[in-house]
Amino acid sequence: MPVCSLSACLGVAHESPTPTAKLVLLSAPSRLWALLVDRVDGFIDVASEAVFPLPAMLRRPAGMLFDGVVYHAGEAMLTLLPAGLHPDLAQHPAAQPPEVLPVLSSAPPAPSTTGKLLCFTTAVQAQQELPVTFGLSLSQVVRMQQTPALLQVPGAAPSILGLMQWQGAPLAVIDLSARLGGPATAVMPNSRLLIARATGRRAFVSFPVRPQAQVRHLPLAHQPCTRPLPLHASLTRGTFDCANEILVIPDIDGLCAPQEEQRC
Repeated sequence: MPVCSLSACLGVAHESPTPTAKLVLLSAPSRLWALLVDRVDGFIDVASEAVFPLPAMLRRPAGMLFDGVVYHAGEAMLTLLPAGLHPDLAQHPAAQPPEVLPVLSSAPPAPSTTGKLLCFTTAVQAQQELPVTFGLSLSQVVRMQQTPALLQVPGAAPSILGLMQWQGAPLAVIDLSARLGGPATAVMPNSRLLIARATGRRAFVSFPVRPQAQVRHLPLAHQPCTRPLPLHASLTRGTFDCANEILVIPDIDGLCAPQEEQRC
């Protein structure tokens, strides 16, 4: 009987099984197989309403280890995807359930948000560099809040910082700079979490930003940016030279799509 080590699949393999290790028998289409786990804590009963599929942007064609998250007794737990753990099962992937989205009012953006741009940064930048500022239409900004404790997702793309529970559903938290192809940025104690909405469909994403965000009125004096930037063009709506900074407009709709390998 083939045996797969869960810790090895998660990239935290031990030299030898722990004293509490157990084998969990699972069924593949043609035979039984076993999953070696560090321990078994027991069984819990959860209502179907407490089980959520992963947000769409965490779903990758290959290499998925989890397919959902469970909220129970104030805790969040990931649910394993057997097809991501066993090579035979990977040839018969299960159909993905539809994404469960946060529940928000569908009212149109308030007039006070039109014609305005929220400009922000994700990291402290060296003084000798031309600063890179990100901008979003204020109508796409749902809220800014403190960054909560995040549920880590092993095997997710490096730009995925984790999941948070928001408005009754799991919400992906990303490193915006890294997702766009730039350098990774650290989450600082005073970082704020910006939650943004897509424009072409009902989807949301969040990312930490520096607290010094500014609202600017359109139009802004600008020129097309001709400087080479290590950014994925497919994930930006435009890059511009604005006085003493480079302004990058992220494509929130693109950021909310399933993560795939991007080319600059």
